[in-house]
Amino acid sequence: MMDRRSVALIHAARADLLDRVGGDRVLVATAARDAAGGGEGEEPVAVVRPADERDVSTVLRVGRARHLPVLVRSRLPLRRTEGLRGAIVLDCSSLDRPPAIDISRRVVTVGVAGSLAAVDRAARRARLCVRSLPAFAEDEPIGAWIGAGEGGEIGLGAGELAADLVSATVVAGSGRVLIVGASELVGHPPWALGGQPDVTGLLVGAEGRLAVLVDVTLRLWPSPWVGWSHSEVATGRATVLGVLSAGRIALQRRLASSVLLEEIGATATLAVQASTLRDEEDLVATQARIAATFERLGLSLATFVAEEPRSRIGQTQGVSPRVRQSGGDVFDLRMSWPDAPKVLDVIDALAGGGGAPVHRQWALGDACVRLRLSVAGGELDRHPLGQGVRHLLDAGAVPMRASGALRELMRERMPSTSKVLMAALSRVWDPDDVLSTGRGLL
Repeated sequence: MMDRRSVALIHAARADLLDRVGGDRVLVATAARDAAGGGEGEEPVAVVRPADERDVSTVLRVGRARHLPVLVRSRLPLRRTEGLRGAIVLDCSSLDRPPAIDISRRVVTVGVAGSLAAVDRAARRARLCVRSLPAFAEDEPIGAWIGAGEGGEIGLGAGELAADLVSATVVAGSGRVLIVGASELVGHPPWALGGQPDVTGLLVGAEGRLAVLVDVTLRLWPSPWVGWSHSEVATGRATVLGVLSAGRIALQRRLASSVLLEEIGATATLAVQASTLRDEEDLVATQARIAATFERLGLSLATFVAEEPRSRIGQTQGVSPRVRQSGGDVFDLRMSWPDAPKVLDVIDALAGGGGAPVHRQWALGDACVRLRLSVAGGELDRHPLGQGVRHLLDAGAVPMRASGALRELMRERMPSTSKVLMAALSRVWDPDDVLSTGRGLL
């Protein structure tokens, strides 16, 4: 039961939001509960669909003034509704500013709800592209990738998507609107500001705990000629090590931009993307060199299939591998190249007596190796891999999109200097802890 003061706060917050943001963008009562996906007794204070940074600022200021947490989400309804009661839900799917491309500077500015597919399609009409993706690969919101430091899986050989973040409009938990980054340094490494702190990177790494992303400016790259090879390979440690070795050579020589290995049960699929900026004839030579590299390590690749020329200029969708979904809990990990064999050995040791097959998806990148672990049809935290996850981190794995036990482990291992820095930033950017991660007031 809520006391009178709590009820009064909720009614006051709803009145503020309806008056300052507008009834067409604010849902309350049953409409808010249905939109957020909450059940009986899980009704949020309101669901707000902001139009721009001013609306976001208003919501955060109301939450701060009324001592109510704000849950920032990129998609509704929610799969998990913990902390929904007594909170304001900020639905960022309405921040869909269409992509605006500056051809001369090779950048695109887009709202965080804009899809990667739409950005890539618009860029290819200008003979540019988002370098970490094939043509129209994903229809996910850009904010869902950038906001969590997600580098994607395809195109990691060319670099992670977050590395192309030039600048961003953000709203701090205090309601202050800021533009972070250095858009005048296009053509230089991002955030290379003579030793200054990497503010943009800290915001991305905080996953929405310090500020809300409203729109982003991304660097674009020339559209390449690409071809894909999809091969069925044997499972096991020898195959993984061979793919790691051959893939690293192909990536370092700038022959391939994607090397993906997916293992589930007794089957494994290897997908390799050849890429060149020269012409179609050079693509044929590039594909032959990649095939020879893998052949030397005992891995035979299927024939490459080049994308249609129209895909390169945004007229048709390109061809990319379809990643199978396991339906279970997931650990997203990244590791350095020297640590990859150690992490593999730990996984094999832990999974040996697990029973349920482990679904492994390897994505090889220029600077790191990405690995997604899940148990087909099961809960990963009850599997030996989940119970022994500390051993994975000891071997050199670093969690991405961490949650639950992984987040607590990361906090335990965070250096003291990082803890002090994050605490100081939190006091400045979100002094009243408005951007709660799920903690309800009531």
